[in-house]
Amino acid sequence: MNSTLFRTLVLPALLGVSHLNVGAAVQAADPIEAEVLERAAQRFQSRKIDRVDTRHLDGVRGYKITTTTTNYANANPEQRKRTLRNMACNAVVFGIAKLEAEKSFVGKDGGGVFTRFRFRLVEDWRALPERKVDPVVQLVVEGGEAKYKGETIRVENARADYQIGSSYLLVAGSRFNANEGKTLYELPPLIEVADGVLYPAPASELFASGTSISRARAEIDAATPAGSCN
Repeated sequence: MNSTLFRTLVLPALLGVSHLNVGAAVQAADPIEAEVLERAAQRFQSRKIDRVDTRHLDGVRGYKITTTTTNYANANPEQRKRTLRNMACNAVVFGIAKLEAEKSFVGKDGGGVFTRFRFRLVEDWRALPERKVDPVVQLVVEGGEAKYKGETIRVENARADYQIGSSYLLVAGSRFNANEGKTLYELPPLIEVADGVLYPAPASELFASGTSISRARAEIDAATPAGSCN
C-alpha cells in the first residue's frame, strides 16, 4: 500500500473547530527549524496570512479549518478490520503518547500558522514493533496562534487541540514514505486517553467514545493475526 492510500484509509479528517494552546512563534534561526518551515509549506495548502481578512468572534484575525470525515467506528466489520490492520502494520507511530511540549509558528513566506507538538511514546501498539521507533515524536499540524508582523494570528483546527500533559492514541506517518523523518507532517485523528478509556474528539471515530484500552487492543489483535503484516 502506498502512503497516499494509507492516509486515505487510516487518517480520517475531523469536523469542527476549537481554540489551540498558544505557543511561542518559531523563528527560523537554525537549519532544523528552517527545514520544518519548508516541509510545512510543502505538506499543507495553507492560506497566505496577508490575504486573510476574516476574524474570529474575539476580533483576532485568522481562519478555521474544517474538513469532511469518515466514521470508521461504524464501518462494516471487514472494512474496520482492514483499517485497524493498516494502522497496526503500516503507521510509523501507533500507540499511546503523552504531549510534553508545543510551539506555534508562522509558515514560510507568511503561509499559515502551524504548531509543532512533541510527544513521548509510552505504549507501542504496532503489530511490527521490531521496527524501531524513536520514543520522542515530533508532529507538525496546521493551526495555532502566533505573531505575524506584530499582529496575533489564529488558525483554529480541532485536530490540533492537544493539551500538554495529556495522553493520546496517536497514529501518524507511513512506513512506505521514504521521506518520513523524525518530524511528521500529518493531521491524525485526535483521541484522548484518560483512566484507561479512549475519548475521540467529535467525528474522530476510529473508536467509539468510552472504548476501553483493553477492548481496543483486543480488536487490533484480532485484526492482525500472525503474518498479516507481510
